[in-house]
Amino acid sequence: MNINRDPNNTNDEVNRVWDEIDIERLSMRNKDYRFNKVNEILEKHKSNKNDVLYAIENKYGEIFNIYEAVYHIVVDLAQKIDKKSFKIKKTYIYDTIIHIHARACQVALEILCLLRNGFADAAFARCRTLWELVIYSNFINTYGEDIAKAYWEQARQDAPPSKAVWAMGASCFENNKKVRKGNITFDDIRRNCKMPKDVIDSWDNFNKHSSKTVHASPSATFGRLFNEKAVENNSLIVYHSIEGLWFPVRYALLFLRQATLEFTTMAMGVEVFQKHYSGSDEHSKLATEIYKATILIGEWAKIVDDLLEKHS
Repeated sequence: MNINRDPNNTNDEVNRVWDEIDIERLSMRNKDYRFNKVNEILEKHKSNKNDVLYAIENKYGEIFNIYEAVYHIVVDLAQKIDKKSFKIKKTYIYDTIIHIHARACQVALEILCLLRNGFADAAFARCRTLWELVIYSNFINTYGEDIAKAYWEQARQDAPPSKAVWAMGASCFENNKKVRKGNITFDDIRRNCKMPKDVIDSWDNFNKHSSKTVHASPSATFGRLFNEKAVENNSLIVYHSIEGLWFPVRYALLFLRQATLEFTTMAMGVEVFQKHYSGSDEHSKLATEIYKATILIGEWAKIVDDLLEKHS
């Protein structure tokens, strides 16, 4: 389709429209005109946006506030652990897991931002990233320093990000044909994690649904989180929406807690860390604080589940 003006066109009506377009183009170069035009458009839709955001806050405000409080608990805890470890000779596993956990915290906050603004599918898509960070963290914790080093080094090489070259040296992949071909996948890594089977199985269900929110497939287009009600109402969702927000919240809190467990387990379990603090009051206090925080995060998650049940 040609959207440029045809200088040879003799149709008066077409040329009249093009004259209007040219005037508008010139006007847009003027800052005052541009400012007024943009504000006119935004004001026209402002009330609709505010109505939706108010409804979201009214329904989910307490839940989102609990979510944000949990985020701050997790970040404060991680900062205390890292501050206590300044005398330790840093290992690859420590440096890698703390970076993964830091990214998990930021992704969790991005999810909250999307939820508060009524973007359920986008929030769920970011939950998938959070889930992948948990899996990688657990895998690195399980297979140790050499795998952590390989993960750390791949970030500084030109290997395709989709290729898990860093995982190929893990003992679980010995004599694996995929290793020889360089085809280790995320699913291969996930299947060799050392988390409880019921946890992995419940997350498998999440993984299937999250694929729909990430990709451009037919099921992703017609299977959006709030699409069922949209179909019933014969409408298309292109805006902020209150629908579907309950689904990502559950998983986001679950994954953030698990990412924190992976980090705290690694930090309190690294041999040099234990040697440095073993038997000291400082170490005991920190261990107790970690234990209490992880239990309380779980309790907050249960409260959120109860609140979500009331709103569903």
